[in-house]
Amino acid sequence: MDKKKTISWGVVAIFLQMAIYYAIWMNPYVSAISLQFSDHPAVKPYDYFGGLENWMTIRTLYNIVILAILIKLFLLVYTKIPGVGWQKGVYFGLTISLIKVVPEAFNKWTLIVYPNELIYLQLINGTIGFTLFGILIAVIYRNKEYPK
Repeated sequence: MDKKKTISWGVVAIFLQMAIYYAIWMNPYVSAISLQFSDHPAVKPYDYFGGLENWMTIRTLYNIVILAILIKLFLLVYTKIPGVGWQKGVYFGLTISLIKVVPEAFNKWTLIVYPNELIYLQLINGTIGFTLFGILIAVIYRNKEYPK
């Protein structure tokens, strides 16, 4: 796959993943739990960032950068990931979850007074999100250039 196609499909993957994250984090069940703890002293209000729009912009830019880095990492280690096709994505997503999601949740749990319910949401939704992202990029980038 040439560089242009890689970048183009990367952009597609990022937008699809952002839609997946939106569905995971903004569904009525999760939103209700988040809203329940929105006044908790450990949760920053949107005003801290200049309002909801600024917060969303910051989070979106952060996610774009992180997902782009993860796509590059996936392509670099593709041949070392066990399995074929979407299975590579599952392994990659679960590995990223163990590296990123679990330590973040553990640090919140041990270092600050943060609602356990929000930590559980982070663990569950983060693991689901990164696993789906792994599957998504594995399916998108599966081609002749990358061995099956």
